Amino acid sequence: MAPETSEITTRDVLQQINRRLELIESDVRAVSEKLDVSVQTLRDENAASDRKREVSFQTLNDKIDTS
Repeated sequence: MAPETSEITTRDVLQQINRRLELIESDVRAVSEKLDVSVQTLRDENAASDRKREVSFQTLNDKIDTS
């Protein structure tokens, strides 16, 4: 009796490739979402910093104008 051989069919290979691509796609989406959150956080922090700086400049201008 010949030993059993497990043959991998083209369909099996394509299913494995498909599964791996699905996992990669999922990982990329997760990273993209995290990146979007990080970028938005930076934008918010930058906008807050700009507002503070504008208030400081306005305060200085007001002091100069009253001097």
